[in-house]
Amino acid sequence: MFFLWKEGVKTVDIVKRLQCVFGDAADSKSTVYFWINRFKSGRQSLDDDHRTGRPSTSVNEENVAAVEELVMEDRRVTVREIARALCISFDSVHSILHNHLGMSKVSARWVPRLLGPDQKLNRTVTCGQLVDLAKRYGENFWLRIITVDETWVPYFNPETKSQSMEWRRPDEGPPIKARSNPSVGKVMMTVFWDCQGIILIDYLQRGQTINAEYYSGLLKGPLRTQLIKKRPGKLHARPLLQQDNARPHTARRTIDAIADLRWELLPHPPYSPDLAPSDYHLFPELKKPLRGKRFSSLQEVKDAVERWTKSTPKEFFNDGLRKLVSRWKKCIALQGDYIEKLSVNNDE
Repeated sequence: MFFLWKEGVKTVDIVKRLQCVFGDAADSKSTVYFWINRFKSGRQSLDDDHRTGRPSTSVNEENVAAVEELVMEDRRVTVREIARALCISFDSVHSILHNHLGMSKVSARWVPRLLGPDQKLNRTVTCGQLVDLAKRYGENFWLRIITVDETWVPYFNPETKSQSMEWRRPDEGPPIKARSNPSVGKVMMTVFWDCQGIILIDYLQRGQTINAEYYSGLLKGPLRTQLIKKRPGKLHARPLLQQDNARPHTARRTIDAIADLRWELLPHPPYSPDLAPSDYHLFPELKKPLRGKRFSSLQEVKDAVERWTKSTPKEFFNDGLRKLVSRWKKCIALQGDYIEKLSVNNDE
């Protein structure tokens, strides 16, 4: 009707054309005249007019303020508890929370530690220094970095829930599996790596402890030997060692060993696994293929790790290290707060 009217077709002719095309399903003559008159009076939209509907009696300024007050007093209060306290409907409380206050209920975020103002400031300042170093050294910065960290590897660690997912038809039901716990047997693994891949993996022998003497011995002995073998020329470029603040790493004996090697030590703020490449990048991926498998000896663990190492491209390690810059900048933007949701695993 609107199209024909805009073309200048007379109302009576519009009625005839509609009846010719749609037959009994065509609008009545009175309906056509009604709409043509509305078009002539200036109406352009074909949508229904807005209707106010039944006025809300519960969602008003007073109840919005009351709901906000209850939520601010107890962040864990439920919708039903609010509805019961204010004698309004569940749907009204839900509408106030989401549509008027813009609130939603979220779970707590696990973090390694509740950081104080001084610790957040330390993280912010340190990240600023590291960003400046990366700019100053350019591409050479990434070629010089060697990062290191330790982790426990159990002889058996159950697969995650996501790893047990299977494709099933609706009538088949979900798969089932018995609950199991990590084994008591485990080995401490120290991994040194850079943008090209793994340099050295050291497995702590039973009865030994990683202390300053042991760790500094790794730096001066096996690590230096592997660098000469796998990374010719890297020692002459004075490696940048990136490590966390575990006691063996920060002990005087270790600092002296790093100085003797003429390496540089990158600053790392305490309680910052979100800024440690092994924690946020390497270990989660390395342990995925180990989950759900039972190892009867240390050699079997070594073989499994070796298979993963050989099958992992260099780009994986390069990408993991280069993520540091974006993480440093994000930490600065968050004024030293943790940059992501982190969980503390028992096996790490």
